[in-house]
Amino acid sequence: MVVAHSSFLEGQALPAVRAGGDSVRGVVLEAWRRSRSSGVDPDGFGGAVDLAGAELRRYRATHPTGLIRPVVRKLLVEDAAEAGLLVAISDARGRLLWVEGDRKVRDRASGMNFVEGADWSEDRMGTNAPGTALALDHHVQIFGAEHFSRVVHEFSCTAAPVHDPFSGRIIGAIDITGGPRVAAPEVLSLIRATVVAAES
Repeated sequence: MVVAHSSFLEGQALPAVRAGGDSVRGVVLEAWRRSRSSGVDPDGFGGAVDLAGAELRRYRATHPTGLIRPVVRKLLVEDAAEAGLLVAISDARGRLLWVEGDRKVRDRASGMNFVEGADWSEDRMGTNAPGTALALDHHVQIFGAEHFSRVVHEFSCTAAPVHDPFSGRIIGAIDITGGPRVAAPEVLSLIRATVVAAES
């Protein structure tokens, strides 16, 4: 996938069909195209921190994702730390409001600004699970070098949007980030079940 990613950035045409080789999934290729059109730097540092300190605390205190956090913590966060994973909740714009889980992984992820208050929208960070899930209004899994930004290539992630149960509008996304096993089908099932519980 690293070769396909580099080829795309160099302007070479890529097939959007996965045939068991190093081809690019259609959902990823389209996200790479949106990322390039948005002017995302594939060699950039990471997500820009838009909210911090008291401003972040005030925003979280009134944001509707605060209501789903207890469910997310119970179903995902408690096991994430033991499994070497991170769980993040973002707002509808892709700004990370909570990032919890394994401390060592949090420290590594902070090197790319995968931290509370950082903007991980697809427009700012390129292809990534929380940002792309919000852009598509659909769950998504992103494996290593499928991320548009190279700084994220050591991670894989699975995310799904969360909707207000009354209005149907997107209020945010739930994401699990970690190593390659995070982009497994059972993690997607766990995220989807958590979203159903959170939207109930």
